[in-house]
Amino acid sequence: DPLRLPFVEALFDAILMTSPLGHARGELREIWRLLSPAGLALFVVPAARPWQWYRRGWGEDRLRLAMADAMFEPLAHAVRTLPDRHHLLLAGKRDGLAAAGIGRVERVTAPAVAAASPCSPSGDRP
Repeated sequence: DPLRLPFVEALFDAILMTSPLGHARGELREIWRLLSPAGLALFVVPAARPWQWYRRGWGEDRLRLAMADAMFEPLAHAVRTLPDRHHLLLAGKRDGLAAAGIGRVERVTAPAVAAASPCSPSGDRP
């Protein structure tokens, strides 16, 4: 059952999901539950062209709304044909933590560490 997967929460650091998202909110929330804090998920979802109203698939706007509703933050998005047209969406959990391996890394210098340290530089204790 894609709405109740047999794993404990926050078990996986990365998840690859290939699904048509029949029950989008439930399936995405289940993936969110299984993803660890700062984890990444790659979604491969069928894509519909704007003029193909009769075909099952997702438009980019609908997919982004579904991701936002399930508390995912899209990090990268592309539409590819492999062999059918699919969205490839890399997303992280919207939980206040930066996704693992993604984002800006700040360089910490020795003076900045010394200024932030509660110990005195001479090693004297109060």
